[in-house]
Amino acid sequence: MLQIIIGIIFIYLLLSLFATTINELLASWRNWRGYYLDEGLRKLLEHSNDDQPYKEFVSNPLYQQLGKHKLFMRVSRAPSYLKNSTFSSILFTVLREKHRNSLTLDDFVNALPDESPLRSTLENVETKGNEVANTMKAFLAKAKTKEDAVNNLNRYISKLPEGSPSRTALEKLKASGDHVFDDIGILQNVLAAKNIDGILNALPKDGKLERILNQLKEEADDRVEDFKGKVDFWFDEVMSRSAGWYKRHLQIVTLLIGFGIAGFLNADTFRIYHHLSTNTDARQHVAELAADFVKNNEELPEINGLNAKKIQGELHSMLTEDVGKLRNPLGLGWEFETINGVTIVKGDDINDPVGSWALRILGWLVTALAISMGAPFWFDILKRVVNIKGAGTNANEKTQVVVNTQRVVTKE
Repeated sequence: MLQIIIGIIFIYLLLSLFATTINELLASWRNWRGYYLDEGLRKLLEHSNDDQPYKEFVSNPLYQQLGKHKLFMRVSRAPSYLKNSTFSSILFTVLREKHRNSLTLDDFVNALPDESPLRSTLENVETKGNEVANTMKAFLAKAKTKEDAVNNLNRYISKLPEGSPSRTALEKLKASGDHVFDDIGILQNVLAAKNIDGILNALPKDGKLERILNQLKEEADDRVEDFKGKVDFWFDEVMSRSAGWYKRHLQIVTLLIGFGIAGFLNADTFRIYHHLSTNTDARQHVAELAADFVKNNEELPEINGLNAKKIQGELHSMLTEDVGKLRNPLGLGWEFETINGVTIVKGDDINDPVGSWALRILGWLVTALAISMGAPFWFDILKRVVNIKGAGTNANEKTQVVVNTQRVVTKE
């Protein structure tokens, strides 16, 4: 009986591995991992509430570089995997860019001390529209220090049209003397948005994403590094749910693939059991193959999109060469016979073909359910059962014990 159990488990294991390789090839081609990662990002960035943060995130050059290439019937071009540090880096970059783009000249003025020469000069600029603010942002992006500002000022002025508000603003800065740039570091901080408030200011007000990040900010006590750690943990939590969505999807796909494999190979569990229980040679040979498999494989090979084709070839070879030799004794495959001019599957009841097919399909379904349990599940069980069989064999063997009298005692 134990050999029958080992044989069935071994067949389940091989078919499960075969299904896993097909799953990996399909998952890689269709990019299901990327699809569910993208679903996780939509959840994180509250796409249903406001899609702008999500759109800006996926448009980031770093994220685009990690994405998949376009392929026929590929459901998503999102990357299959994203580190939490990469997520927070892209998110902060996107929010800082939004913050910079939203800055006005008044934001620069209000950030400066009342006694600052730079503040008084900017307050005297007649036009404080977006044009002047954008010019200041472009100027500050290059002028990291006071020396940079002084050296680059003439070059920026020369590029602007005569009489434009932006040129007028820069000319006023130049006329105020070099000391006007003493507080340029303050404006650099405003532009860089290094603090948490600078990052969060760009979010849509009263949106779900802003409320979530504000909660994380409070938990981090306004410390940027702690806030980043909270964001990383938040990402990991949502991505673990995304991985759960992917696994549930894959379980359904595995069940369908398992049913397809069972039908293609006619791997009917009931028929396999019948043939193993009535064919001693087949039973012993499959048990030996199972024991060799366990002996030669301490653990299952890792199957991914890169090696799935290779492993699929190895499994196909095992199924067709080793187990294939026992195809008839195991009841695998399709064989037909003609009785009274009627062609039926060999072994079917000619008087009840519908019942034979119903039982066969039920056997396929049992096999498909077994395949959906996964190869690791069956490998773990196979190792335990093979070890039990080995322990039982050793216990039944006669052993010789030599005692001091030099007499050989046989112990049953």
